[in-house]
Amino acid sequence: MLNNCYKSNAVLLLNYKNNDKLVYMKNIDDTSKRRLIHVLISIVLIAILFVIDRETKAVAMEHFGKNPAPLSIIDGVLELVLVFNTGSAWSMFAGKLNFLMVITLICLIVILFAYFKLPFKKKYDILHVLLAIIVAGALGNMYDRVVFHKVTDFIYFKLIDFPVFNVADIYVTVSAFFIVVLMLTKYKNDELMMDKEKKEEKEETKENQ
Repeated sequence: MLNNCYKSNAVLLLNYKNNDKLVYMKNIDDTSKRRLIHVLISIVLIAILFVIDRETKAVAMEHFGKNPAPLSIIDGVLELVLVFNTGSAWSMFAGKLNFLMVITLICLIVILFAYFKLPFKKKYDILHVLLAIIVAGALGNMYDRVVFHKVTDFIYFKLIDFPVFNVADIYVTVSAFFIVVLMLTKYKNDELMMDKEKKEEKEETKENQ
């Protein structure tokens, strides 16, 4: 009878371990599927936004190639005007193509690292999307620098005399702005934003409750 009891306990323990293993494997499979879906959606999004940027630049070049005069959209506020920029924002580092290419590549690596470092959970979906949009913008202007050795800009806020920019610039600027806002609000107390000390304090508080 004692042997039977030992056998029963051994079987129960084995079943428990097997069930744990199955649950663990299922979680891995679910995470892998979610990661794959996220990456595929991001690739499609980047491709679509990249094409939009390319098309708007092509239309601007075609239009202003025939009519070089600025096109007023909102009188005294918004104009379209063709400008070729060999530098970055505000024409900084003008003519330093290789330097700008290296900086862009480093930024892309950092962004991609952040993208894959973020957990592929629903609460971080918006951050994954915003990072993908930044990648699209960076690739859009990088393409210009590689192929044409200059970036095509055509949107001009005349009201505030803001430097002429393009759609790719909008992708990068707006997405970066929203990431900062989210980090300071929605994700302010998130574990990703906490240092090691704060995480340990939070865990201790949970254990004491």
